[in-house]
Amino acid sequence: MKVGTTESLSSLVIIALSLLAPGATYSATLDCSHTKTRSVEVFRHTLNPGDRPDRELVQVSTVDVWTSDNPDLDGVEETVNVHLDHVGATGNHNGYSKWPLNTGETLWVKFNGVHHLVTDGDTWEVPYQGVFRFIAGTGKYKAIRGGGWYEGVTNEKGKSEILHCSAEY
Repeated sequence: MKVGTTESLSSLVIIALSLLAPGATYSATLDCSHTKTRSVEVFRHTLNPGDRPDRELVQVSTVDVWTSDNPDLDGVEETVNVHLDHVGATGNHNGYSKWPLNTGETLWVKFNGVHHLVTDGDTWEVPYQGVFRFIAGTGKYKAIRGGGWYEGVTNEKGKSEILHCSAEY
């Protein structure tokens, strides 16, 4: 009889823990897709490590403005902190960004991707693409999980990016 009681108690504990575990269940989804443009470059610092003459390491902080069909996201000013590592006309980038939503909650993401320089006479552009994932959130997004991918281009006129995103919280 003791064995049956122990098994029942163990089953209840397992069920309770699975319901309380972070990320065990989600109550809603978020379509966080949007487009963005750079509004302000806040900081830029370039290093030449010297291992080869055409390598640059660049730290950049920007504030990007969003356009979205989701009213919680439309007009958001995202802070982006990125590290660029490129050799000649190609490279990779990674960093973090902070998304202060119109609802008062904040989301943080980690991203990484690749980029390359394209020139045509006196004009230039840097197409780029990558992936990202949510690493933290506040309020109802405290247990957010998800992410997506992005693609964009930077040129003399500025920056244009499309971000495909979905999440559960």
